[in-house]
Amino acid sequence: MYCEYCCCCLSGTPSKTMFSLRHKRRIAEYLLSHVMSCGLPAVKLYLVALLERVSDQAKAEALLPTIQEFTDKERASDWEKLFGPQFEEFSTITVSALDSSISGHLNDTSGTFWPVFLDTIRFYFQPGKYFFL
Repeated sequence: MYCEYCCCCLSGTPSKTMFSLRHKRRIAEYLLSHVMSCGLPAVKLYLVALLERVSDQAKAEALLPTIQEFTDKERASDWEKLFGPQFEEFSTITVSALDSSISGHLNDTSGTFWPVFLDTIRFYFQPGKYFFL
């Protein structure tokens, strides 16, 4: 017997597939809201790690304010103090939200993604403290 709510039990019919996609998106948005609102670094890291393989514009939009803060040396330093040795892992996973899901929006230079994307590239690829390889 199959449940109608479980993603792995879907028969592939369009209505069930659409339900599955909406359901997955709602779960991801719920988890992302907790990433943004929770004050505990371990919980934030755990939640972004859960969503690491999710490629979605909504994920990038939700994490955009945090990514913007990473490109400000003072705010990045605050995040580093908060996370300690796990800062690199958290920031790497968070910045990876700027993936192919937003590629169409990067052509719009007046949009919100392009300036943040450029600032992120400049910040993380300049020689100095936050240069990761």
